Amino acid sequence: MTTNKDNIEQLIESDDLATAEEQTRLLINDQPNDPDAQILLGRILGMQGKYNDALQALQTGLQLDSENSNAWFFLGYTQEQLELIEKAIESYTKAMNFGYDNSQVHYQIGKIYANRYKHRNLEQAKRHLI
Repeated sequence: MTTNKDNIEQLIESDDLATAEEQTRLLINDQPNDPDAQILLGRILGMQGKYNDALQALQTGLQLDSENSNAWFFLGYTQEQLELIEKAIESYTKAMNFGYDNSQVHYQIGKIYANRYKHRNLEQAKRHLI
């Protein structure tokens, strides 16, 4: 199997995440400075619940491309899963600033304000969800 992003996306779609992770790591070995490969790895690791590893891959991707809206969004989601709520809100906001779908970002932030007890703020939740 040739290692490329299209083949890896097909593996993700077929729910073969272990092989997708392996192929993405091979891709990174071949192209260590490709931010998209690092971000793809972070996405795959997050889908497997490996949030600490996902965090590291996404941060590496952002070191290579600090304006990648997908990376900021996935970083926010990963931080949310790790209960790094303030950082998640910051990352979601950066995703929006760099062009990620505003409605999805507002939904994620609104969900945090509506459901996270320590951060519960129904006015903020309402503002984002509307």
